[in-house]
Amino acid sequence: MKKNYKLLATLVLSGLAGAAFGVLPAEAAVTVGPVDGTEKPLTNTEFTSLYGNTYTGSTSGNTVSISGEGTVTLNTLAGAYTLESGDASNNKLSVTDGASVSFSNATDNWIAGGRSMKGAASGNQVTLSGVSLNLPDATPSSLKIAGGETESGNADGNTVTLDTIASSGIVYGGRAGNGNNVAEAVLMSVLAVSTEESTGTDTSTEADPISTSASSNSVTITGSQVEGVYGGYMQYYGDTSAEADAVAGVNHNTVTLTNSTAQSSYIYGIYGGYMQYYRDTSAEADAVAGVNHNTVTLTNSTAQSSYIYGGYMQYYGDTSAEADAVAGVNHNTVTLTNTSASGTSVYGGYVLSSGSAPALNASSNTVEISNTAEKEYGVSTVTGGYTGYGDANDNTVKITGTKVTDDDEIYLTSVSSDITGGETESGNADGNTVTLDTIASSGIVYGGRAGNGNNVAEAVLMSVLAVSTEESTGTDTSTEADPISTSASSNSVTITGSQVKGVYGGVGQIGSAKGNIVTITDSSVEMEAVGGETGYMVGWITQPGQLKDAENNQVIVNGSSTIGTVVGGEAAAANTFDEKNGEVQTSGKSSGNTVTINDGTVKNSVLGGHSAMSDAIGNTVNIAGGIIGTESSGTGEADDNAIAGGFAEEGQANNNTVNITGGTLGAMMSLYGGYSEKGSSGNTLNLHTKGNTVKNLGYFQNLNFYVPEGTAAGETMVTVTGNADVSKAVIQAGIEKTTKLAPGQAINLIYDAGGIKTDGTSYSMMSGKDIVSDAGFVDRKAAVKKQDDNTIVVYVPKDEKGTIHPDTKIIPEDRENGINTIKNAGDLVSNAAEGAWKEDHDVDAKFVPYAIVGGYDLHYNTGSYIDSNGMAANVGLIRRIRRDGAIDTVMPFLEYGRSNYASFLDDGARGDGRQHYTGGGVLLRRDLDDGKYYEGAIRAGRLKGDFHGIIDSTALRYDSSAPYVAAQAGAGKIYAKDRDTYDLYGKFFWTHLGSDTATIRNSRGEAKYEFDDINSYRTRLGMRWTRNFDKVRSLYAGIGWDYEFDSKARAFYDAYRTDTPTVKGSSEFLELGWKSKVTSDHPWGVDLKATGWTGKQEGGTLFATVSRSF
Repeated sequence: MKKNYKLLATLVLSGLAGAAFGVLPAEAAVTVGPVDGTEKPLTNTEFTSLYGNTYTGSTSGNTVSISGEGTVTLNTLAGAYTLESGDASNNKLSVTDGASVSFSNATDNWIAGGRSMKGAASGNQVTLSGVSLNLPDATPSSLKIAGGETESGNADGNTVTLDTIASSGIVYGGRAGNGNNVAEAVLMSVLAVSTEESTGTDTSTEADPISTSASSNSVTITGSQVEGVYGGYMQYYGDTSAEADAVAGVNHNTVTLTNSTAQSSYIYGIYGGYMQYYRDTSAEADAVAGVNHNTVTLTNSTAQSSYIYGGYMQYYGDTSAEADAVAGVNHNTVTLTNTSASGTSVYGGYVLSSGSAPALNASSNTVEISNTAEKEYGVSTVTGGYTGYGDANDNTVKITGTKVTDDDEIYLTSVSSDITGGETESGNADGNTVTLDTIASSGIVYGGRAGNGNNVAEAVLMSVLAVSTEESTGTDTSTEADPISTSASSNSVTITGSQVKGVYGGVGQIGSAKGNIVTITDSSVEMEAVGGETGYMVGWITQPGQLKDAENNQVIVNGSSTIGTVVGGEAAAANTFDEKNGEVQTSGKSSGNTVTINDGTVKNSVLGGHSAMSDAIGNTVNIAGGIIGTESSGTGEADDNAIAGGFAEEGQANNNTVNITGGTLGAMMSLYGGYSEKGSSGNTLNLHTKGNTVKNLGYFQNLNFYVPEGTAAGETMVTVTGNADVSKAVIQAGIEKTTKLAPGQAINLIYDAGGIKTDGTSYSMMSGKDIVSDAGFVDRKAAVKKQDDNTIVVYVPKDEKGTIHPDTKIIPEDRENGINTIKNAGDLVSNAAEGAWKEDHDVDAKFVPYAIVGGYDLHYNTGSYIDSNGMAANVGLIRRIRRDGAIDTVMPFLEYGRSNYASFLDDGARGDGRQHYTGGGVLLRRDLDDGKYYEGAIRAGRLKGDFHGIIDSTALRYDSSAPYVAAQAGAGKIYAKDRDTYDLYGKFFWTHLGSDTATIRNSRGEAKYEFDDINSYRTRLGMRWTRNFDKVRSLYAGIGWDYEFDSKARAFYDAYRTDTPTVKGSSEFLELGWKSKVTSDHPWGVDLKATGWTGKQEGGTLFATVSRSF
């Protein structure tokens, strides 16, 4: 308690003193010391320069700290700084906790972890957090903040962290100039060179080679404002006496901005890695690792009217120097998320070169932009990789935007200029990818773009190995012009939900454009969408020779897209010049290109391939949906308002194809296969739609009309309002079997009120698509002809009788199963009768009730076959009447049964159905005392069923109902010996199923089928052996042979009869049963019997009979 009173008193006195004498200004705490030692506080706060090594005596491993409220005045602040040879590395510099730093120099102020004039500046750390940086005249560019800075050496592995800095200058993770001492491992990872080159030393008296790098540096900026940012920065100047230098380059640097602002400036920008390389006139070739694997990431930040580069290189050489081996600018990444970048150009990798520059690649770089919110201007140019001379391959641009609503208007995230995956002025631009989703661009989108190039040596392009003088310099000593070697191939552009001015998968000005793919979904393209283009050039091409081809490119249009013109491959014209031939206009071929329109709208033309001065070969247009042709061009040019597989203005157009399976064609459109005035052959139209109207039809040598299902007689597939010329063409038609076309009726393939030119035209039907079939499955042949001067038709001749389809045999299979089901029910009647006489004679003659129920699984061989399974039941009364020497049996009964069946033809056709019958009858039997017996029965009822099946790939069904009558008679004799009896018998069965009319219903319509009545005449011979165990129980077994004489199920449709199924022929059976008889002492009777069949009828039955006496 006493201590608390003392503390309170002290606070009160301090307050009174402050009130009396005024508050003293706070001072920042400044400490200096070694990283692993004790820091020394400094009492003054005003310095010309504050260096850690001034107080520690070492240029490495120092700590300089400024913290707390207060102001420190100086013009240079560094963990270490030296003008002598030596490193300034592993220093730590921090300014934190509200400190204020005022700089006194109007043009050149520094904050650095380490600075060395002749040594490395690596592994330094700079941390600025929550402080004020005050500059004379508020000029941010006068302040440089660097993790490590060297004029001659390496600046690697430095870290700069800025947090909540209101205004700062230009930030460098590491900044390096010319220098030595790059480790052997670094050099060897760049390229394979001799031992002398790889070690950076030699035994000569010449000056040592220079080697330097600015790599693996990191800049992290949060909630701050900067003028410019460089993750790694290098300026390299060669010297005239040096041997070959090994420059490790600017690699693996990282720049991260979060909730921060980069001031508007076209002088400074944001760079993951930056290199300026100046080549001298007398030095040997250098080995330069380039600018690679650098990363720039901006999140929730602003960088307007500026530049952002993942990696950047300026290369300056001159004509007398040997060519360097330079890796270029590769594998760099820029990522912008929720960042405002209006007017800012963004590059994943960028190379600017001049003089005797070798091939400098800008490959495998990436730009990803998501959710930038500007509604009007947005990002300016976006490029994955750019180089003036070299390859720009495998770069990626991905922009995912948002919709912005303002005053009830919806805007997409915008890009104000061109978007390019990879671009080179002289080299290859292959394998680049551009993906756009929900953006608007007022520029052109390119997957890959290659200008005119000359002898870009493969060895230099693909690696940084040493190459010959001619290859490395791109020059030779001959007097002949060098060949052109460039391409823009295998690029991909995917656009979804966006608006752009134009799109090209790949553009090779004088090189090839192969295998590029453009996919457009739910997007708008104001001008044209082109898969690949060659010959695109503003001005002159100074090299001679034939331009390269546009080959195997694709454009795919989906969804609600709207496009001006679509071209799969464009071989445009360009003017070439050489001393021998002077000015020559030329172009490459357009071959193997494809356009696919699945949906959307194309305002003007769709061309599979177009060549200005050469051939259009093997191109394809696929139209599966959408609207083609909504605006009349009014130019009168043949390639405007045209759908053409290939279009050659000065060459031949051969083997092109147009496939139309859907969509709507504008009436102003002309439909061409291979348009050419020089030669057109082998071009094909495959038309699958009806109701089309076009202006002109021509330049097809093969026209295939696939009449769509549902087309009616009198309809037209294509109407021509201008000129229809199919001279010397082969016209084929294919028609669906389900087409409703009766004899004498026709469907128009082509109609032109002005007449159709058909000189030398031939007509035929397609194999396998030349039959029409009606609802009753009668097939008729169709044919193609020119009906009159205006019409070409597919028709069915008036005298065409047709044939009924062989699979219609499956229709009466239902009836065949029905007759077999009814006739097998007679076995239940016999089974009850066979048991009646065996009952003991001591039972009074009265009606005894019984019931039989059974199941079966049978297979009927009908020429095809039927599998049938079901149940049958028979209930009734048995009464015996005794007479002299005989017993008479009277058995009235009711019967019911049901079955499920499946019928099969050999070609795979199948029918399925269900049937049930209900009926009744009576059986009479006389058993003589000498063992002979006679029996007869008659029964009648109705059979009902439903059938469904497939004929010729068409589902059908019908319902049936018919009466039946059946009779049977038999005789036999029973021989008894001891406990055994032997029953030899013969029987005759007649079954009649009445005629029926059924309506066959299927997708082709309805048809009336007539079914003849069916008669079954069947005989049976058999023998049964019985072993009687006592008066009640017995076991029996038997064999028998059935023969069916008829059982033919006939069906008719109009004047046609189907094939007839029947089970005419033999069937054999084997039976086995067990019986318990009714006696006066045993009122219940049971008979269980199983039967197996083979022959025309195969399978098995199982029946159980139960009787009861009262």
